[in-house]
Amino acid sequence: RGGAAGGGGRREGALTVRDIRLDGHPVWEGERDGQEGVLSIRGPSGEVDAGFACAAEPPEEEPSWIVGWEPLLDAREDLVHHMDIFLCHRSVTEHWNLDDKYVCATDAFMVNHLEVVRPGRSPGGVGASVVQAVRDAKRGKRTERQLSGCSKLALAYDKGAGRYMLPEGFGYEVGPGTASDHRFVLQNHYLVPPQWGNRGARDSSGMRLFLTRERPQHVVSGFSMNDFGLRIPPEQPEFHYKFEEGAGVLLRSPLANDLNLAGGGGVRFVAVHLHTHNMARRVWIDHMRDGVKIGEVARNDEYAGYGPDQTFFDVLDPTAPLFQIGDGLVLNCVYNSTGVPKPTPYGVSHGTEMCAAFLVYADHNTSAVPRFGNMPSIQTKPRRSDFFLP
Repeated sequence: RGGAAGGGGRREGALTVRDIRLDGHPVWEGERDGQEGVLSIRGPSGEVDAGFACAAEPPEEEPSWIVGWEPLLDAREDLVHHMDIFLCHRSVTEHWNLDDKYVCATDAFMVNHLEVVRPGRSPGGVGASVVQAVRDAKRGKRTERQLSGCSKLALAYDKGAGRYMLPEGFGYEVGPGTASDHRFVLQNHYLVPPQWGNRGARDSSGMRLFLTRERPQHVVSGFSMNDFGLRIPPEQPEFHYKFEEGAGVLLRSPLANDLNLAGGGGVRFVAVHLHTHNMARRVWIDHMRDGVKIGEVARNDEYAGYGPDQTFFDVLDPTAPLFQIGDGLVLNCVYNSTGVPKPTPYGVSHGTEMCAAFLVYADHNTSAVPRFGNMPSIQTKPRRSDFFLP
């Protein structure tokens, strides 16, 4: 692979435009059997139909702030299921081989945490790390490998999303002056369209970043909500799935440091990306405090799956309660599985679904090295029933 393309940025008005994309990476070549290109993930039907490719680039040489982004899709845009941009330590490429399918596909380079939760049981004490760096972090040991990881998922594209600009006065800080944000890592996820056949394909899709050299009033960060235990029963016109990322999970992210620095005041949400595949019809996020819903962070009651609903949108509301230490979030997804004869599991292949969200908040302190990454996912584990029915 030739690595990421784009090089330095260019000026567009008061902003610097920076393109980060793959350089004609082979998704698969000729007859696809899962061993060529990046395809390596087997879906519920048994076919190898998905895979990931990664690339890294240095950010700007001067302190900069990301204030917006948009996808750069080549002629085969239907191959790209999603793209992520991570902010990483400068040595990430020294300690991780981003060309390795396992490293790229499993976010092995991402300092991360997975909480295993059984319904009705407190998640405390059942944490499970997904990379060795987090096992070290749980023991309070900060290793060179941990510091070489990616502390933040900054932004994401999912199929059909459009350009998004943060509200004026908000931006992600990158480059000099930050503790670890010295590399952009692009991760592309490919999913073979059902009608594609065996034609070979290469891809150079990526993301366009809009940056400013003028420090905004508010520095933002973000974190994800995701449940690997999602399972949707068949033939249900309105199946309501929900899960909570409580304080114990969310505090295993850079959010913990920002909440502590807020001195009890809390942080304010700025933007949200709601993500499912094509079965969801309504998605919303409840703000919980002491087990009681005190507000909603975001809602879409006419969710249509892939398309414009995958785009980030503003949720900044000065009248909404701040998110404080001890608060939790409940993500709600309502699905229509009518006509689907089998249960639908979580996954990244055909025949799978997600119930996920990414929340951007202010204000973030970039001077502290985070102990965990900002993708603190959970995995619900039902005991005897086939489905987790909250």
